[in-house]
Amino acid sequence: MGNPKQPTISVYYLVDGEYQVNLFRGSDHIISPTFPELNLTAEQIFQAGRSQNQL
Repeated sequence: MGNPKQPTISVYYLVDGEYQVNLFRGSDHIISPTFPELNLTAEQIFQAGRSQNQL
């Protein structure tokens, strides 16, 4: 998303029969109505993905 492109996490949730989306990048703390106890930033998730690719 954006210019330059930035890795982005999209969290979708259903409200009154329609999906809404929240976008998270970098140091944004991810907020999930389904997993309220989730305590991660977008960057932590992307770092974990990069670590897995190096194995």
